[in-house]
Amino acid sequence: MEEEKLIELWEKEGRHLSDPDSRPKYFITAAFPYPNSPQHIGHARTYTLTDIYARFYRLLGYNVLFPMGFHVTGTPIVTMAERIKEGDPSLAEVFEKIYGIPKEVYSKLTDPFDLVMFFSREIEEGMKRMGYSIDWRRKFYTSDPHFQRFIEWQFQKLYKKGLIVKGTHPVAFSLKLNSSVGAHDTKGDVDPEITEYTGVLFETPLGYLVTATLRPETLYGITNIWIREDEDYVVVEYQGKKLIFGKKAWEILQHQLPGAKIVDEIKGKELLKLEAEVPITGQRVPIWHGEFVDPEEGTGIVMSVPGHSLWDYYEYRKHTDQPYPVIIKVGNKESKAEDYFKSHGGKEEDLEKLNEEFYHLEFTKGYHEPLGMPVKEAREKTKEKLKEKDAMIELYKISNGPVYSRAGDKVIVKVLENQWFIDYGNPEWKKKAKELLASMKIIPEEMRKRFEHTIDWLKRKAATRSRGLGTKFPFDKSQIIESLSDSTVYMAFYTFAHHIKEFKPEELTEEFFDYIFYGIGEPVNEKHKELRKMFDYYYGLDARHSGVDLVTNHLTFFIFNHAALFPHKPPKAIVVNGSVLMEGKKMSKSMGNIIPLKKAIEQWSADVLRLTVAASTEIIMDANFSESTARGVKERLEFYKKTFLTEDKGKKDELDEWLEKKVKHYATLAYDYYRAYEVRKVTNLLFYELFKDLQWYMQRKPEGKRNLSEVARIWAIYLSPIIPFTTDYIFRERFGESVFDQTLPMFREWKFVHEEEFFRELLEDIRHLLKLKKGKKLYIGIAKEWKFEVYKRLSRKDAIKDIVSQEPKAKELLAKLKNKAYTLDFPYERERLIEYLNKNKDYLEKELGLEVEIGEEKQKYALPDKPELLLE
Repeated sequence: MEEEKLIELWEKEGRHLSDPDSRPKYFITAAFPYPNSPQHIGHARTYTLTDIYARFYRLLGYNVLFPMGFHVTGTPIVTMAERIKEGDPSLAEVFEKIYGIPKEVYSKLTDPFDLVMFFSREIEEGMKRMGYSIDWRRKFYTSDPHFQRFIEWQFQKLYKKGLIVKGTHPVAFSLKLNSSVGAHDTKGDVDPEITEYTGVLFETPLGYLVTATLRPETLYGITNIWIREDEDYVVVEYQGKKLIFGKKAWEILQHQLPGAKIVDEIKGKELLKLEAEVPITGQRVPIWHGEFVDPEEGTGIVMSVPGHSLWDYYEYRKHTDQPYPVIIKVGNKESKAEDYFKSHGGKEEDLEKLNEEFYHLEFTKGYHEPLGMPVKEAREKTKEKLKEKDAMIELYKISNGPVYSRAGDKVIVKVLENQWFIDYGNPEWKKKAKELLASMKIIPEEMRKRFEHTIDWLKRKAATRSRGLGTKFPFDKSQIIESLSDSTVYMAFYTFAHHIKEFKPEELTEEFFDYIFYGIGEPVNEKHKELRKMFDYYYGLDARHSGVDLVTNHLTFFIFNHAALFPHKPPKAIVVNGSVLMEGKKMSKSMGNIIPLKKAIEQWSADVLRLTVAASTEIIMDANFSESTARGVKERLEFYKKTFLTEDKGKKDELDEWLEKKVKHYATLAYDYYRAYEVRKVTNLLFYELFKDLQWYMQRKPEGKRNLSEVARIWAIYLSPIIPFTTDYIFRERFGESVFDQTLPMFREWKFVHEEEFFRELLEDIRHLLKLKKGKKLYIGIAKEWKFEVYKRLSRKDAIKDIVSQEPKAKELLAKLKNKAYTLDFPYERERLIEYLNKNKDYLEKELGLEVEIGEEKQKYALPDKPELLLE
């Protein structure tokens, strides 16, 4: 109830709205959600971290814009509407059991538009209930005509720069959808990765046997070819040659060789009677049955190189004990699969793992004897030779498969002719993308290499789909721009999204947007001028927040497209975070451990979720949501409310000074932690450590004499980005105004010094002693003045010769300190400590039930940081 009132109040006060003014701006975004289901706890990580920083920069005096829209492009929504219409039982189970949506509600969502509206409302409500400080005036859908005109402008610009090309290229493809697919079109949002294989052609009397290999350079070490005698094979006519494939493998590969047709079929047993000629070397090798050959994998035919493949060696020895060629050296020694296998245990169950390790070893460190060059170079040289002899074709595979489309079929590779691509392989564009990346802040910095690697390997990417929602491709209206291509620069659209509808879609020409983004041409009216000013004020983007799974696609495309279209307004930072685990396990529908966001808020509260999923671990690590942690957070939030809403009474004393100094010290460190995106360290100090400090303070000070106003004020302001509901509630109740009207108070309490810390540690030591020994009187012996002087000088690295000459035992103390590796950062004065302990002697006697005496050490063992404790 308290949260709902605050949400209404924030909306009424216009807390989250942003318009250009004289303040410095801070423009922050997170990936817009896909409205095909309600959000769950896992979605909260990225959005909560984004909101924490939107709120933090507001406290610093920035005019913060944090907008949100909805991404509806592609096939997922259309496919889901179709599945609802068909009465898909698995979908019904997800809606009813996980999300609690009754059949009478979801069964009506058979129209994609209705489905989008239903789930976008659900998501928006969930985001408001989580306290996200979003300017909802700027909301749009990627199906909106105005947004689609903007995407058309983007593609017209890329085309004019030569970055949109047409050609023949392999793409990930769904036969059921009859369309190329990307991450948004697959189950689990898996981005299909395509790996190129070399199809090597071995001549036989019946045609060319085709093998698919990643290691064509090992051709020089071939001994035989593996097939399955119990399988069928097809003879295919392609580009004037007869090629032989496994029949089951051909069902997939036929989509990679346009124009190929089957002309014959052969039984595997018939192939065993033949020999095959090895291209390049002209050697003839036998064809053997291999039980391990997967008829659906590759071409269903495998070339055997037992010297350099553990699998081949293992099977080869079942057929013969004849020697085999070894063509690669690592260092000065022959590199043999057999030796590697035997030296690593020689177990069949380890073959797969060991084979990968051996492959990597030879590729990175191997020397190819027949060609006289490193293996890396020999691979490319072998390909050149095969091409010269017309003895190879290019084949492809989904390397991270199996991947399934949202229609349920297995994603394959299809070579499309006359396909439109975004040419991320363009060398000049790659160079500009790298330059932009180098100018940006990447958080955490360790992710920079992954971006660099992705920029390096990216090639052409299919830009269109034949079905789904989205913008029609400007150069072929029968195609739709795919979802990872219309979501790269849409952040620019946010800057004026709430005013763009004052123009008709047909007015939004290329020239219209050229004026807004580049200042080229003349404005059509005053409103057009305003849009230009809005864009100019807010862009470039100050921070783009996203999950780590989008680094190799969306976020890298984001860099490329900004380098091409907005080099004058580049983004400044990308912030990447990990995901959320549920009780230590990955969340999945099949495991049934997904908790819808709405349900989680009702059970725990928004602030509990915010702190647990966003601030409980390092930013790149996966956060672990557990009920026990959530319970602990909830209890502490209640503790803070009760404690900070208690009225101040009595005069301030040294205990109040200690606590205020402590919270200012925490705040000093917390400011730097916020700036370094180390939110977990902020909560460790101001939520967990301060909790212990408050318990100590309340133990030391009776209820009627506490003074917590200043502590509550600092605490609430500093934690308001993380737990906005609790902090604003406390601030309004205690101080009569909103915490969000405050600016962040700055302190310079880098080093915390207060005798109460010494006293607190001393009491712990005494309690530990009392567990081991009983007594009626306690003598606390403070170290002699010269020992304090030694500590002081050592911490300052001052000369200590005069102390050693005056005090014979100083040398012994120095040796002891060296051996025990003491930290000598001991800031207390001896007389001040004795005075403070005497002041608090009554408290000690009451707490311990002992008579206490404080004086100088008696047995000469005391150190400044470890008083002598003697029980009588």
